[in-house]
Amino acid sequence: MNDLLYLTVKELAEVIGAQLPFGFIDKPLLSVAIDSRKVVEGDIFFGLPGEHIHGQIFAKKAFELGASAIIIEDLKAACGDGCEIENLMVVKSAEIALQQAASAVREKLENDRQIIGITGSNGKTTTKEVVAAVLAQAVHLSPSVASSQGATSSQEATVYFSRGNFNNHLGLPVSLLSAPKKATKLVFELGMSNPGEIDFLANILKPHIGVITNVGGAHLETMGTIENVALAKAELISHLPEDGLLLLNSNCQWSSFLASRYGGRIGFVEVVDCLDTSGEVKGFGLSDDDTAKSDKPKDVQLSDHMQFSALFTAKELACDYVSGNLHISWNGSKIFIESVKIPVSGIHLISSYLFAVLIALELEAISIPVIEASQSSLEFVQHLFIKTNVAGRMETTVVNDINIINDGYNANPSSVIAAVKYLAHLQVNEKNLQNSESSSQKTGNRLECSGKGIASSGNSSSFKIVLGEMLELGSDSSRFHYEVAREAALLLGKENVFLLGEVYVQVAADFGTFYAKSIEEMACIAGKQFQSGDTVLLKASRGVAIEGLIKLLNSQ
Repeated sequence: MNDLLYLTVKELAEVIGAQLPFGFIDKPLLSVAIDSRKVVEGDIFFGLPGEHIHGQIFAKKAFELGASAIIIEDLKAACGDGCEIENLMVVKSAEIALQQAASAVREKLENDRQIIGITGSNGKTTTKEVVAAVLAQAVHLSPSVASSQGATSSQEATVYFSRGNFNNHLGLPVSLLSAPKKATKLVFELGMSNPGEIDFLANILKPHIGVITNVGGAHLETMGTIENVALAKAELISHLPEDGLLLLNSNCQWSSFLASRYGGRIGFVEVVDCLDTSGEVKGFGLSDDDTAKSDKPKDVQLSDHMQFSALFTAKELACDYVSGNLHISWNGSKIFIESVKIPVSGIHLISSYLFAVLIALELEAISIPVIEASQSSLEFVQHLFIKTNVAGRMETTVVNDINIINDGYNANPSSVIAAVKYLAHLQVNEKNLQNSESSSQKTGNRLECSGKGIASSGNSSSFKIVLGEMLELGSDSSRFHYEVAREAALLLGKENVFLLGEVYVQVAADFGTFYAKSIEEMACIAGKQFQSGDTVLLKASRGVAIEGLIKLLNSQ
């Protein structure tokens, strides 16, 4: 186990301006906890105010579990008639103390520590996980044995990433404080729902590399307009150093706006849709906000006119990978690799791997000459591009011979459209296989995925989607829900669209789709309409908890 980054008990007390009513004993500070149930020996426990209860009342419990330091706001409220707890620190605000401690640790970090900050309307967590995995592969570590704290585990772990979606005013400080000393490459995500929040988090983190995955219609209830969302994401840029690196997605229409706000080096990723859809669907995979323009020449090498760039031209989409050509340009060197398979479910997820490869190049974890000198450039890149699994994001399972894809972690208009188009492309692939005289010889059956996931079936199966509510969209919520439902009905057929929640009641009537007010009602409909071999994608905001439908189907 490692001491907490550079802070002793005494230094911690000084940084947060704490009183120590029972004195202090020098103890190793190993990590941070804000949930008393998860305290382990060596933790700093911050007793934070909660929605219903104040965490400081669990000070005694945290001490009994082995906490090395405990931060509270009110001695009497925390200890009642008395509790002489060593290293008990009293502050005005435990929340501010947490943030002050994180800032102090960040100031003490050595120059050889490389910090990446990732934000964006869609794909923050996925990109963070992919970046960490690719960096770990590049330094010959195994990200598959990541610890609960998010650090890759090996004899000498060097890559650390924030756990889950710890990306707000509490989560990011906890993640930064929990980073082990031996980690030299640290990857964090920064979330927001209001203006100024990215600015606040980035001021704590002070990343060397900033990534803005995209700008879309998320949190419009508090942000008002997509332009305001773009301005909020741009708050990250002012906290990058002059010699830092800003990475942007050129598929996003706001990339030029964001690029204009930084005077340092800027890198771009781009995905060009060259899939053969026989004219049935246009612009598969990328959202309306993030779609490459239809007049963009296929296989245009972005690397020809950008010094730091990664371009992927998608040629083939399967249920668990996208295949195509990869163009990389980095500081005067270029490489082109054909037939690269990126292990993602949908074109809209490819950019996370492109960001990762540029970050690996920037941190000198890999280099183009090293790739070229390898026995096979394709094998080298495939070794880097390992599949990552993020809970609630395109998770596949089979229930009663029905293929379920759970993408219910979160939802906004652009991410829903991307999911719809991914499913629609699978539908086109299915039709193409059925129409091909040799399809049975090629696959033996319909679409197959490796591992746990899509099952084989006969030709009568279909592709369906269950759309739950997209939350926090503000005054335009009805319009957004109407538009995504219309797109789904158009691309998949109204008989394959299932709308969940009161926000869809009129929309369902207009388009003639299936409708249910609750998950329980939807389970009843699904029990009658879902057939063996069907592929069903679930998409909704986290607050809907649409994964509950899987449990109900499993019990039928």
